[in-house]
Amino acid sequence: MLRDFVDNGKILCVLDQFMISEQYQGQGYGKLAMKQLISLIEESKKYNSIQLCYKEDDIIVQNLYESLGFQHTGEIDEDEITMEYKFLSNI
Repeated sequence: MLRDFVDNGKILCVLDQFMISEQYQGQGYGKLAMKQLISLIEESKKYNSIQLCYKEDDIIVQNLYESLGFQHTGEIDEDEITMEYKFLSNI
């Protein structure tokens, strides 16, 4: 689920939910799907970045997002940590 969010005049794409069925986890589908999603969002030239959150104890998803270039923003909302992927070409 994607939605637009405007922050200081910049349009962010917020990824509210990204899920892979449990039976397919650990097989590379999440990484492949996220790479394709990042590419599609970047090609739209609408957004400066993608933001998402993950539960702080989910090390597997943290490693996935970090391997794709997402960086921690320093923001924490309850038990969810915020990460951001910046499109340098769209800034």
